[in-house]
Amino acid sequence: MAMSLLAGCDKPNYPIGPRNWKTADWDGESARFLLDGRPASVVRSWDFAQSGQAQGFVPSNAAMTAQGGQGLVIVNGADPGLRSPSGLGIKGGDAAILLVRLTRRTPTKIWDGAVFYTTPRHGESEAFVNRLAAAPEAGVPVVLAYPMTYTRSGRSDWGRGKIEQIRLDLEADGGETVVHQIALVREPG
Repeated sequence: MAMSLLAGCDKPNYPIGPRNWKTADWDGESARFLLDGRPASVVRSWDFAQSGQAQGFVPSNAAMTAQGGQGLVIVNGADPGLRSPSGLGIKGGDAAILLVRLTRRTPTKIWDGAVFYTTPRHGESEAFVNRLAAAPEAGVPVVLAYPMTYTRSGRSDWGRGKIEQIRLDLEADGGETVVHQIALVREPG
């Protein structure tokens, strides 16, 4: 069963920007991400459940095990993160939405839900972050959808930049999470 969580943010003044979709889901039968029931146009993806490999992703302040059929099982420490390989070289304008399919096995009281990114022009910074305010329900696979073209600073830096690396900060103080898939997809036309 596909579940979804709409993109949101933790500050009321975050600009959301254009959005031509309402729900993001995972269709297990076709093994595809869906936006409003239609296949998402994937620019780059990592399927940890199928591969059973970390594919260059590394944890910080967490222990991680890659398990085929599940994904990246992450046992979080204090302020944990999950970084992609560096040097992605993805044109942000071609991949406006970041989708993360995960299951919170052991949730914590503090949810971060942040995505940081780097470009050749800047490193990780609170000025270039996107957050989901609502924590997903525990024990249920969900798709987190981050509209990345607008950041906390109100800039459209993502859309103009070349994305070199992404970092997910999910739980803020422990817990266990399984990350099944991550994908960068096009905004539906």
